[in-house]
Amino acid sequence: MTLYVKVIEGSNIPPQDKSGLCDPFCVLEINGRKDPKKTDIRTQTLTPLWNQEFQFKVLSYNSDVFTLSLYDYDKMSKNDLIGKWTKEIKNIPAGIVQE
Repeated sequence: MTLYVKVIEGSNIPPQDKSGLCDPFCVLEINGRKDPKKTDIRTQTLTPLWNQEFQFKVLSYNSDVFTLSLYDYDKMSKNDLIGKWTKEIKNIPAGIVQE
């Protein structure tokens, strides 16, 4: 089974930088595997547009969990976690597009 994810855009992202903006990007993964996927970094924005698609191999329909984490990129320090969303794969209806 394959999980298809399209990260379209972000809105209402809280400012993280002194400029009042942030440099957001997303990290997508299943169960903390060693193959997380990342969106591109969008600089100086609170309303990023990504339009990026990703695929994940589902190894266990009943126990796999999908996580999307939103970060602010920082060049000189650790990236700041802004938020995180998780969903059990078994709770995602097969063959149905969800927003």
